[in-house]
Amino acid sequence: MKRFLRLGVAAVALVGALVLNATGAQAEVTWDAVVKKLKSAKDYTVKYEYEGPKGKFEFDHRIVDPNGSPKVRTEILNSKSEPGKKGTVLVYDPAWNKDKVRAKIGGGAITRNLTHKDVVDTPFYQGIFTIVMDQVAKCGKAAISKDGDKTVFRFKCGGGTYTVWANANAEIVRTERIADKVKEVRQFSSITWNSGPNVSF
Repeated sequence: MKRFLRLGVAAVALVGALVLNATGAQAEVTWDAVVKKLKSAKDYTVKYEYEGPKGKFEFDHRIVDPNGSPKVRTEILNSKSEPGKKGTVLVYDPAWNKDKVRAKIGGGAITRNLTHKDVVDTPFYQGIFTIVMDQVAKCGKAAISKDGDKTVFRFKCGGGTYTVWANANAEIVRTERIADKVKEVRQFSSITWNSGPNVSF
């Protein structure tokens, strides 16, 4: 009987240790880990929803060499604010022209300079996570908290805030930016790393 009791106590202790280790592993997600994940990427693909002052869109975003000379393919999967843009595919290849983005809309094709109002500060020629990092770099130090299994980094940026949610793999899964009472939200899913994605039409 005593032997069974000892085994039972040992089993409970083991389960407790596993729970503590799992909780500790989740708590170990740091901003440095998030940055390292992005800086070490050779390429990535991600689907994300955007809602903000530019409208309401769903994107499929693929990028090769995000930290060097990026090649980018972005497809507008859906657009509730501008339905006519659904299905548009935009490709940026600096080997073709470092100052222009090509877009295919229906049966037609157009080019836009990077300074065009529909292109500037968009992920059509740079990584979406590069945009997030550049925006956060202008903010102060993050306050860190937990939201279920996510780690939340809340930055103060001037009179506004920039909040980033990261999962246990140090992947950004949501951002929320508030500036001048205007909210901009991105929700990320289906992230893959270093898979050699197609970034052409």
